[in-house]
Amino acid sequence: MACCDTSFLCALYVLQVNSVRANAWYQASETSLVVTDLVLLEFRQSIRLQSWLHAQDRTKGFAGHLGQRAINSLASHLAEGRLVQTGYDWTSVAGLTERLSAQHTARFGCRIFDILLVAVSLSLGEREFLTFDSRQRLLAEAEGLTVPL
Repeated sequence: MACCDTSFLCALYVLQVNSVRANAWYQASETSLVVTDLVLLEFRQSIRLQSWLHAQDRTKGFAGHLGQRAINSLASHLAEGRLVQTGYDWTSVAGLTERLSAQHTARFGCRIFDILLVAVSLSLGEREFLTFDSRQRLLAEAEGLTVPL
């Protein structure tokens, strides 16, 4: 199985520069794509924010109906089992997040949410992490995760 971050999910469900790469991995992969409540929350919030930005200024974000389509598609894929939502032990993740923050933030400039997502992946014993975020990639690779994109 592989864990992903929000940049990967957004590229799957909203047309952007990395969508071709995300879709190619998704279609070719024989492994399940694991998502957590943290990734789902950030994905939905990101979609809603982009829709709000577009409503304020048509040159930003994207229309609300496109955002709703992305949220609906994700919900369908969860229901069909194409994406697998999994839980994790918060206490373990919190401790791991603190260690990753102390070891890597000064080197890579990681945001806490990016550290949390890598920590969750590690706590679940995943080997592969899907992201288009360059700093998160550095963190994941420093911790032994494969980032194939």
